[in-house]
Amino acid sequence: MDTPSRSAPDLRSRLRRPGDALPETSIGTVPILWNGVDVGGLPPRTSAATILDEIARLGYEGTQFGLDFPEGEELRTALAARSLRLAEVYAALPATSDGLTNDALAIGRERLRLLHEGGGDVLCVALDGSAGREERAGRANQPGTPRL
Repeated sequence: MDTPSRSAPDLRSRLRRPGDALPETSIGTVPILWNGVDVGGLPPRTSAATILDEIARLGYEGTQFGLDFPEGEELRTALAARSLRLAEVYAALPATSDGLTNDALAIGRERLRLLHEGGGDVLCVALDGSAGREERAGRANQPGTPRL
């Protein structure tokens, strides 16, 4: 991965002002802003190196784990070169109205591995949508909406 200019920490310090409400709070972003992984038919993917370079250039301090990102030591090295950290790994666990599916545990463990090996802080767990629920998003109280 390419190494961006070393100006990210300088930019971050300039973005902090005396009297900020949360002066010690780190701010990160998500790579889905560059690669809409949940939307098909988009233009070619942006490389992980470019995404990390842009996250650092914009002054962010951390990132969610992204599509095609390296793993483990390679990821930690790429982040450190840009003065970034892995803030979060997202785990969408498949579920139906009967509960989690049989592969949910393996998916959760794999996402936890990515978090641990990448030196991340937070595993964000969500139930992936299921047929019947997605069609009724925002109308969970209507009759016929599947429930867990």
